[in-house]
Amino acid sequence: MTTFLDGQQNMEPQQKANYGIEINQFKTGSGFATGSEILLVVHDGKRTLHVGFYYCPESKRISGIIAHHEISLIHNPMTKTLAPYLFYNCTYRMTRLKSSDIDSSMTMGIGRYKTFEHHFGVGLKVNITKAIYFSGSLGYGVYFGSIKKPEKLPYTNEIVGTNGFSPIGKVGFGIFIR
Repeated sequence: MTTFLDGQQNMEPQQKANYGIEINQFKTGSGFATGSEILLVVHDGKRTLHVGFYYCPESKRISGIIAHHEISLIHNPMTKTLAPYLFYNCTYRMTRLKSSDIDSSMTMGIGRYKTFEHHFGVGLKVNITKAIYFSGSLGYGVYFGSIKKPEKLPYTNEIVGTNGFSPIGKVGFGIFIR
């Protein structure tokens, strides 16, 4: 129980933060292939913050960073079997692609491609035990940069494209370390 300066008391107990690791497969409509993410997780009551790395299967290396924030739609989501949530996902990706992978009419060479994506949506966690869970989410958002309609700049060999709207779908599992 917490007492505030004006004498009121907060009847909700202070919840201790939980830390964990989450691994997901996800796909967006920005033009990248399905990728993997490895995230560190901090859960404190109704909010969860995920921060981690994007693994690009095309270049076979870590080539991006991800920040993902969730707000649970129920109280005590770690104690319930099903825990729905709202999320915001931010992804920055940078990779090098062969220009022949993009368009066969381009000359052979290497180009850089970057994208910055923002998605909002809903998800559902299925708590298997107190420490292990499966998670799935669907959302929609905007991306800046695309390989759907690429253009190779003649002097820098940088691949640039258009912006647009795209869906996101994620599925994965996580483990909390207590």
